[in-house]
Parts: sequence; C-alpha cells; structure tokens
Amino acid sequence: MHPRFDRAAVVAWLLAHDKIGVPIGMPSASLTVVGPGRRTARFRLDGPHLVLAEDAEGEDVLSGWSTDEDALAALTAGEFGASLGRLTAPGTVPLAVRGRVRLVERFRSGSGGLRVTLGWPAGLRGTAARRPG
Repeated sequence: MHPRFDRAAVVAWLLAHDKIGVPIGMPSASLTVVGPGRRTARFRLDGPHLVLAEDAEGEDVLSGWSTDEDALAALTAGEFGASLGRLTAPGTVPLAVRGRVRLVERFRSGSGGLRVTLGWPAGLRGTAARRPG
C-alpha cells in the first residue's frame, strides 16, 4: 500500500523549503468580491483548486495563488467578511456565494508567492447571474 498525502500540504511544504517556485502560465480563477459597504473588488487566483462539498451541510473550499493583497483585505473584515458576486473557475459554471465567505488560510512562500484558501458553507452556493451580452 502506498502512502497518501494532502496535495495542498505537499505544495506548501515544497514552496516553504524553496524546492519549487510558483508555477507560471497556469489556469486562473476570476473572483468578484463584494465587501462591507457593497464595495466591489476583482482579483484572480492562479492555479485554482476548487472542492465543492457534496451536500449543503459541508463547506466549499477554493485555494490558489494571488498577488492582490488589497482585494484579499475585503475577505478579512471579520470572521465571515464578504460575498462572492461571481467566481469563474476552470471546469465549473460561474458561481455566487452570498455572504459568509472567509479567508481560511494565507501562506507566503519563501519565493514570495501568496497562497490563499477561501471557504464558505456549501448551502450558500448558487449559480451567478449571466453577464449581459
């Protein structure tokens, strides 16, 4: 039997020990964050990894690499800091999460990359409205 490892933990360790660098040219997710006072910020996460819970009682989790500290600040306004007005990630339809999106983890690698993990109750997930054509 072969040992199994958590992918995110392995990547974090490799980055922290300068064994790998932040990959370039990877797919990205686009996020529109609606923070306190209905302020909107847009940013992207490179190399996104989205795990959707199988039922409404679970938690959806999105992790990836970011360079935009200002947009991430909207997510740290409180325990549950913002809504996702729109999340577009490879392999999924655009999602929206009304409230209670939180910053689960923020990790700065030795090479300067910022890896973030966001989470929200799966029961709040919905399909984002289509953009006008």
